[in-house]
This record gives sequence, C-alpha cells and structure tokens, in this order.
Amino acid sequence: MNFCVLCSEKKIYREACHTHHLISGNGRRKKADIYNLTIPLCYECHEKIHADPDLLVASKFMGQLIYERDRIAEGQTKEQARGNFIQEFGRNYLWD
Repeated sequence: MNFCVLCSEKKIYREACHTHHLISGNGRRKKADIYNLTIPLCYECHEKIHADPDLLVASKFMGQLIYERDRIAEGQTKEQARGNFIQEFGRNYLWD
C-alpha cells in the first residue's frame, strides 16, 4: 500500500489512491511516467493541489528539478539537462 506523500509528512497515513503528475498533460503524462515524475496522493491532497494555482506551479517546478537532477547524475551538464527538459516537455518552469 502506498501512502499519500503530503499526509505522511504530517504523520497522517492515508492511502494514496491518486497519482499526481508533476508535469502537466498535453500528451506529456506518459513522458512524466517514463521519467518517474509522479507522486502518490490521497484524493483530498490531489484536489488541493489542482485547486490552488500556486501549488500546481510548485509541483511543476519540483518535477523539473527532479528531471534535471537525474540527468545531471547521468553525466549531463546543467545546461544540457535544462535543454533536454524543455525539448521533452515544451517549456522551462524554473526561474533563473
């Protein structure tokens, strides 16, 4: 059983019945799955993220950071990782 990553931070252990994609749709969800850019959430937390534009932007920000971190660990430079992210997902969510 997976637990909601947000609730478990508060020591509340609700079952995660939703998968939140850290990078939004438009045909990119399968890519988010390939790069493991998802987090398990309960229904309530998933609804909170999608109802709050700031939380939604923060989750995309986190998704890009995870993607770039993993590419850098594979030997890419920060610039290569950023360029590859933009090519894969269509835009840059980070502030430089």
